[in-house]
Parts: sequence; C-alpha cells; structure tokens
Amino acid sequence: MDFYNVDFDIAAVIIYILVFACYMGKRHVKNSQYHSFLFLIFFSFLTPLFDIPACFLREHQAPAFPVYLLTTFYYITKLCSTCFFLLFIMSQMELNGKIPRLRKVLIMLPLALVAMATIFNIWTGWLFTYKDRIWATGPLRPLNYFLNTLYLIWAFLYVSLNKDAVGKDFKILIQIIVVINILANCFQYVFEDLLIHSFAASVSLLVLILNLEKYGVVLDSVSGMAKKEGFEKKVVKLLFHQNPFEVLFVRVKDYDMISNIFGVETVEEIFRKIEKYFIELAGAGNAFQVTNDTFVLVNYKDEYLAQNLNVIYSTLKKSWKVKRIDYSLEFFICHLKAYEHFNDWETLSGYLLYFSTMKKERAEIVPVNEMQIANPVFERKVERAMETGMRDGSFRVVYQPICTAKDKRFITAEALLRLTDPELGTISPDVFIPIAERSGLILRLGNFVLEQVCHFIAMHNIASLGLAYIELNLSTIQCIQEDFLKLIEETVSMYRISPRSLCFEITETASTSAPHMFADNLNELSKKGFRLALDDFGTGYANIQRMVTSDFEIIKFDKVLTQNFSNDKNLRDFYYTFISMLQSIGCKVVAEGVETKEQYEFIKNSGGDYIQGYYFSRPLSETDFVDFLKAHQDSPQEEDIPLL
Repeated sequence: MDFYNVDFDIAAVIIYILVFACYMGKRHVKNSQYHSFLFLIFFSFLTPLFDIPACFLREHQAPAFPVYLLTTFYYITKLCSTCFFLLFIMSQMELNGKIPRLRKVLIMLPLALVAMATIFNIWTGWLFTYKDRIWATGPLRPLNYFLNTLYLIWAFLYVSLNKDAVGKDFKILIQIIVVINILANCFQYVFEDLLIHSFAASVSLLVLILNLEKYGVVLDSVSGMAKKEGFEKKVVKLLFHQNPFEVLFVRVKDYDMISNIFGVETVEEIFRKIEKYFIELAGAGNAFQVTNDTFVLVNYKDEYLAQNLNVIYSTLKKSWKVKRIDYSLEFFICHLKAYEHFNDWETLSGYLLYFSTMKKERAEIVPVNEMQIANPVFERKVERAMETGMRDGSFRVVYQPICTAKDKRFITAEALLRLTDPELGTISPDVFIPIAERSGLILRLGNFVLEQVCHFIAMHNIASLGLAYIELNLSTIQCIQEDFLKLIEETVSMYRISPRSLCFEITETASTSAPHMFADNLNELSKKGFRLALDDFGTGYANIQRMVTSDFEIIKFDKVLTQNFSNDKNLRDFYYTFISMLQSIGCKVVAEGVETKEQYEFIKNSGGDYIQGYYFSRPLSETDFVDFLKAHQDSPQEEDIPLL
C-alpha cells in the first residue's frame, strides 16, 4: 500500500482559492486572454481536488470505480492546466489576444489524444492499474509527465523567441515560472508520493496573478482602465506586429488644485464619467490611466482619433455634471502616430514622461514638435541623425521664393535646412534646430548652410535670375562666437560674392535677449554691407526703441500674425498701423505664411512689401528653384532689381 503526502495538495487548494478570489475581485477585458486565464485557474484548481480523494481511496483500498474515476480526472485536469497556461502565454503576444485556429488545434491535439488514452485506461491499463485493490503504474505513465514538460518548454521557447512582443519583466517572470514547474514535474515523476507538482503550479499562479495588473491583463477596479504597464504592453505588442496605430495623450490641468477646490469625491465622480467616455471612444482594453491625471487612448483600426481630435478636445472641455452641478475642467491633449513620431517604446515613454509632468499656463492641444524637442530619447536619436546627415549628405538646403506684393516679382528667397533620416523620417527644423543648439551642433549646421548658399549665389549669378539676395537664418549661439564675423567674411571672400547678396535673419526673441557680443556682431555685419532681417515679428516682445535703433532693413511678420489678422476685421487696422510704422523708419515688411488668395489680397492692400508662403511656392530644391524662377519671370537687368 502506497502512502501519499497530500499536504502539498491541500496547500495548493488553499492557494488556488486565494488566486480565484484575487482574480474575480478585479475587472477584466473579456477577451481570449481573460478566458484562457480563467480556464487555467479552473483546471489547476480541480487537479488537487481530484488528486487528494484519489490518493486517500487508494491508500484505504477503496473499490476500483471511484479510484479509476478520480485518477482519470486528475490526469486530464493536470494536463489541461498546463495546456491552458501555454494558451494564455500565446494570447499575451497576439495583437488582439486571439490565437489562430490552426495553432489552437495543434496545441489541443496532444491533449485530446492523451485524454482519450486516459479515459480508455480502465480497459487498457496503459497509464495505471488498480486490480484487487492494488495500485500499479502502466507502461505509458511517463506520457503525461512528458506532455506536461513539453507544453512548459513550448511556453518557454515561445516567450523567448517572441521577446519583443512582451515587456522584459514579463518575459523573465514567465521563464522563471516555467523552469520551476518543469523541475517540480520532474521531481514528482521520480518521487511520486510527494505530490509537489500542484503546489508549485499554485504558487506560480499566485505570483503571476499578483503581477497581472502590472502587465495590463487586469483593469483597475474603479476606472475600468489598465495602468501604465498595460499601456506599455499594448504598445510593445503593436510595434512587434508592425501594426500602424495612433496614441492620444490626455491630461487634466491643475489636478491637485481642482481636487482641493471640488473635493476628492467630486473629482472621482467626474473622472468616472470621463473614463467612461474614453472607454466608449477607444474600446475596452485600449484606454489607460497612466497617472492620477493622465490618460492614454490607443487606436489601431483607423485614424479616428486624428480625424476627431478637435471634437474630442471640445467634448472634454464641456461641463461635467455631478449632483446637478456643472464642473468645467481644462485639458492638455496631444496626438502621436506610430512610425511617424516614434517607432519604439523608449521614445514613446519619453513623450509620456514630458507630457505628464510639463508645466504650462494655458491648456491646449500640445504640438508634436514640442514633445519631440523635450524627449531625451528622441533627442539622442536626432543628434545621431544630424551627425550622420552632415557626413552622408542627408542634410539639404531648399529655397522658398519671396515675391513683391505689388507686382509678384520674385526678388529673393529664404534658404531652409531639411533633414531626412532612414529611421526617423523627415525631421522638422522646429525639432532639430533647438536640439542642435543644445548639443553644440548648431555651429557646424550654420557653417554648412552658409557655404551652401554662398556656393549657390556664386554658381548661378543670382542677379541674372532676378534675385537681389538670399536670406538665411542665424542662431543666437552663432552670433555670440568670437570668430563669427571672421568666418562669414572668409566664406564670402572664398566664393567671391558681394555681402549685399546675403541677408541674415535673426528671430525677434533672440534680438531682445541677446548679450552685448550679439549686438556688436550684428552691428559689424551691417557695417560690412550684409543685410539684416528681424524674423518671426509678432511672436516676441520687441520694443519700439530697439526697432528704431537697430540695423534691420527687413521685418518679417510671423505667419500666425498674418493669418490671424487677415481673418479678423477688428485686428486689420493694427496690421496696417504696424506696416506703416515700420516703413516710416525705412524697413521693408515681409508677410510670412501666406497660403490663400484672400491673405495675399489682404497683404497687398495693407501696403506690405513682400510675400512668402505656400500660396506662391513651397520650399524647392536648388534645381527646382532655378527652374521655378526661369519659368515665372524674365531675367531683369541688374539695375531693375530692387535693392533694399
């Protein structure tokens, strides 16, 4: 008569009850992952429940039928629990949590065969026999242990080979659980009376369920949303499957302040309404609450979030009614697209970190450019792209034509820098210029543009194309270098061009906050004959005294100023006044960002001198720019070119 130590099985039953209580006490997305895990708990729980009475009956030499029945169920449920563990692991890595049908069949087939063999064992005795109340193992006894081990090894290999589909921590956790269960399975095969397999499986399941919320399988019991770890898991899986998707960040402005004013209970009630709206918008399992005041929505079926961004923002800003009282909240919101703004979790988490901690006075739809500039991971990638671009020619200079408002003559152009990277795609100057300034690369970029423009002027004899000069931007950092003027003079001399053929643009913000060296260098540039333009006028705080006493020949109105004033009748008189005032002190006015005929007519009628914008042309490559000039105007004589 064999004696079995059922203490491990009893402990396993207690642990499984705890596991079941923990799992059912949480909210879940009702998908394949949920059902796989539920079946895993169910069969794992049944295994020791059948094993304990089967062992008791065998020890006490009970009749054959109940022994055969309980032992058969034990063998089947034991194998089922391992099978559903494998299915659960696979469902974690599939895009929608759904395992392909063929793969399911291949997984379930060995289980079905062994289950049939176990059921017919009462007649064959292949697995065990119980005759004359004597227990004996059969020749196929190792089969059940072998298949259990095979399923576990399959799970180990699957999570190892598809490591990019899950987080690193989740992969390590599963690998540890698998190794422990394989060892327990082998140990019980050698020492069958110890019954340690169910105990090891129950402890593993308890550890796993305590981490499910961390890995996004379990939803928050209040909001019905997964936390940041669930968001990471979703993103990693989407990137692994190379599925296009979009992400929407939403953050409540001044969360702590409104909690103090409205009260925690009221804020929680408002948030429940907002969370319900998010779940309806993105679907269960695609809405996440990553911090107390920050939410994330994921959509991978269409571009619904992008197309309805303004509608979503307006809906959030409406009043939220709680106990017949309307409460208004302000929100920050930002939309990003995979493979356009990021292509890995590290970059996206950098955006999320900035978004959830940024300090802004005004709630708004946050531009992606701002997010990119503030992302340390993205910044390092852009730095590498700029280094590579200066080596292999990824940087290129393009030219945007500028014409006279009165007779549409193209008399100048602005040189702009463009960067395209194989990994990051096209990188906006609004992004890479601030990064270049922080990293020190701006000096090399400035020298690159200067040399390219000087080469263009010398090679094409721009006067013959009807151009008076070419504009190019200067950064504050360039202007405060001691050898700044010397470098420009040497480059101009090398290409044998006139200083009057170059116009250096300085932003309004830089001009008002510059140190003495900055101002001195600009004065020297003017004395040497170079033209100076004040760029982005209307976005900074330039004062009248500085405008009058500066050497700026050209004032460029920022596109925001142009577009807003042209669309608002009450602001047009101010626009006319600005132009008249600047022209009275000898400055020419360039209106940037002109995109429509109405805007062009407004600038022309207001007395503006020059027009720059997509209405006439986008920035063009050097070759296309030359062809554009030849196609749009006859080459005037040099004396006909307006010299500013």
